[in-house]
Amino acid sequence: MPDRVVYLAERGAVAGTPAQVINSETLSRLYGMPIEVLRAADGRLVVVGQPDAPALHTDRHTGREPGGGDGAD
Repeated sequence: MPDRVVYLAERGAVAGTPAQVINSETLSRLYGMPIEVLRAADGRLVVVGQPDAPALHTDRHTGREPGGGDGAD
């Protein structure tokens, strides 16, 4: 793992050791939203942001089958 990292995001930049920079508190502050940093079993870091709100595409979620829903396709 590198000795020092620089992380650039929407709300600024932070430099330091990976442990000082790549953590939930620091990344949440840089992005201005909840960020979770997880460590995989093999030691890799996984950075997870807040999920987006569900998309509302009512034209695509009508419950109809392709082609009108009457099974005539």
